[in-house]
Amino acid sequence: MSENQELPRAFKGIWIPREIWLHPELDCFEKVLWAEIDSLDDPERGCIASNAYLCKLLKTQERTLQLSLSKLKKLGFIKYVAFDGRTRVMRSCLKTSHEKFDTPLVKNLTPLPCKNLHPERIEEKIDKIPPPLTPFQQFDPEYNQPPPNEEEEIEIEKRKRERPPRFPPIKNMKAWKAKVLEEIRIEKEAIQQRESVIEKHRKEANLRDGAEMNGWKIYACTDRVEFTRGSMYFSVPYNVSDAEWKQRIGQLMPYNKPGV
Repeated sequence: MSENQELPRAFKGIWIPREIWLHPELDCFEKVLWAEIDSLDDPERGCIASNAYLCKLLKTQERTLQLSLSKLKKLGFIKYVAFDGRTRVMRSCLKTSHEKFDTPLVKNLTPLPCKNLHPERIEEKIDKIPPPLTPFQQFDPEYNQPPPNEEEEIEIEKRKRERPPRFPPIKNMKAWKAKVLEEIRIEKEAIQQRESVIEKHRKEANLRDGAEMNGWKIYACTDRVEFTRGSMYFSVPYNVSDAEWKQRIGQLMPYNKPGV
């Protein structure tokens, strides 16, 4: 949808529940953003407001809006239920004003004129809620994960510049950037795991530095552990897997402190 398109809404007045209004982690903009999404959340098709529409309405930058949407989603106040490549569907996860008409105190009041908001029709619409995102749709960071930080944005632009000229042009830039962002985060997680294993092996070697076990003298170095016995020598780097580490030095460097 375009930012100038008018969206149909069943106007509910100004309603911000206490869970939103008193939440210590939400600022004023995020509270108003939730109220706008809730106001546009039609029981039959949800809220289909685009980022451009919300930015224009709330007079904010898209970056600020993306961060606020991610925060509301993380806190469980909104959810994304569908994305077909062009239109995103959001749902408000808190009870809204039209659901209050089923309380005993106002049970006999005249319902809202919009038939889609009548409480008796809500259950009829549940089976029409769009299906969850497909794996491909989940690549879009705007709808399924936090937006890229400054370091990740720089890396995305770098990979874009480094694409070989023979590669075909990027047709869907948003999907391409989302896929690259996922790859960057997977690579970063793998590096962190590898560094954690290296540090673990280094600590085990340092605990036994200078000790002698089964006739082998142990020396903990910066990037490896060394073993000597007479004229014999071998070493094992810290950056091997746990399984290989135990297989290669388990007999020579038992997994208990020296002398225990």
